Amino acid sequence: MLRRAHFSLVELLVVMAIMAILMAVVVPAFKSFGGGVSGASRMVGSQLRLARQYAIAHRKRIAVLMPGLNQGPAENRYVAFRACQVDNQSPPNFIAWITGTKWEFLPTGSVIAEADQDSGMQSPPNDGTSTLVTGVDGFSAGVSCRAVVFKPTGATAGGAQRFVTVANGFVSNGSLTIKNAQDYVDIKVDQYTGRVSYEKNL
Repeated sequence: MLRRAHFSLVELLVVMAIMAILMAVVVPAFKSFGGGVSGASRMVGSQLRLARQYAIAHRKRIAVLMPGLNQGPAENRYVAFRACQVDNQSPPNFIAWITGTKWEFLPTGSVIAEADQDSGMQSPPNDGTSTLVTGVDGFSAGVSCRAVVFKPTGATAGGAQRFVTVANGFVSNGSLTIKNAQDYVDIKVDQYTGRVSYEKNL
């Protein structure tokens, strides 16, 4: 007659200790990797879609702010985004944050390198012709912030296609460094419909 194998308490504790050590090593490595450029671009693309839907549903102009060089607090530059209501001036002025929103941050290793009207990424990154929102709450006086602005129809303001380029890089003291200039995703926002699509460069 066969006997069932049983594990002693000591053996179980040893296995649990090994698993805890492995988790302590592996989990931070995944966090620092940050999910890559593709995951970060999906985060930004989702926010753009939500902003467009909000603009249509509430018949207001909605901007997705994405601070760049010397725009807003240093910890937000190139890595954060947030939706707000703006007026119909040129350039648009900040009115109020969308209720229930907060600054969202990209995973470590990803940056919003550009937000302008041309596809691809310049070297070094350059926003070219960006839509700038003025008077943003929490920013210094006179400091504008790059953005994609949606009209109540869902189309973009500014009369041109908009491209948000998410790339592999990091920010130190508000200054942008691109780690791999070939690893980026362009998020295209159609000027007539405001629909979002992705153009991956790999």
